[in-house]
Amino acid sequence: MERIGLEKQKINARFRFEQSDTRKEFFFYLFEFFAPYCKNSPKLRERLDKRTNKVYNTWHFTTLSVPLFTEYHDLFYKNKIKVVPVNIVDLITPRLITLLIFAIFLLPNKFKVGFSWPVLWFYEWW
Repeated sequence: MERIGLEKQKINARFRFEQSDTRKEFFFYLFEFFAPYCKNSPKLRERLDKRTNKVYNTWHFTTLSVPLFTEYHDLFYKNKIKVVPVNIVDLITPRLITLLIFAIFLLPNKFKVGFSWPVLWFYEWW
């Protein structure tokens, strides 16, 4: 189970990420990038999957709301709907392509997740 997204608050946006306990190594790897923007440590919680009636353990963190995340939110969300930015070609760099290849082809299966474009741009920023 994975939940990822940028959420617009009153003024600025924040980043939220939730990942299954079975992929916690990747979760904590990603958290290291966002830790400077987090007030709290990651938390473990139980989630009920209503489709299967099974309970799963997931890790989650939420960043503070800051202007940096608002810039990305405004790029990738229009009227609360995820979109591909018109200038997406201008945003793609060699490092981003390398990260995509790494995420898709080189990560062991236990780390593979459904990557979202905003996450990869945050990687690029670091």
